[in-house]
Amino acid sequence: MGLKSWVEMVATAFVTGEISTYCCLSDVIIPCLQRFNEVKMVFQDICTKEDKWVVGRVADMLWGIGNNRNYWIWNNEKKDPPGVGWVKCNVDVGFNKHLGTTNIGWCFRDYDGRFIRADTLWDFGLYIVIEAGALALKKAVQGGIQVQMERITFESDSQIMVQVVHANYVGNSKFSVIISSIKNMLELHSNFEVKFVKRQANLIAHLLVRTTNSRLGVRFFI
Repeated sequence: MGLKSWVEMVATAFVTGEISTYCCLSDVIIPCLQRFNEVKMVFQDICTKEDKWVVGRVADMLWGIGNNRNYWIWNNEKKDPPGVGWVKCNVDVGFNKHLGTTNIGWCFRDYDGRFIRADTLWDFGLYIVIEAGALALKKAVQGGIQVQMERITFESDSQIMVQVVHANYVGNSKFSVIISSIKNMLELHSNFEVKFVKRQANLIAHLLVRTTNSRLGVRFFI
């Protein structure tokens, strides 16, 4: 999407009230629009200079606009929010071939779609895609446990990885070890569930991982 189209989309959303809860971000977004001519550069500048709360809110805002306008086109079905009292966590992975890093990110939102928290991690080396996806899910589940969330639906666009989580899969590879760890945590938290979603429904996590290496204060995998 070109910057002009993106600006028009955001401006229209502000005027119509579609993103009225994000008006506090106008002081962050508008100066960037005046300095850059690419959407990617706008988002990277925000990720570099702002704290995690602002970055998460911007990503959440973009996800909300894009999801509201494109969901019917891509899916031909209604939006599927989590039930009352549940939290939805979108998980994704990305790779920076120039820097040689693997990036993972996840974002928690409540049943009304409101942003709760988000995080990203990166490590040197280009992981196998399915292995990176499993690691991202593992870190997201650990994150949910650490902040004592009780009901979470984890969503990933890695269909094979999600299928393996639900299958009787046993192996000795690094991937197998990660999957085993995820299953153990899910068994201990019966109100945690893992689902597959299409790529376009996972936009917020995708935006986070694409800009991981541009942000200050990122952390290595542990």
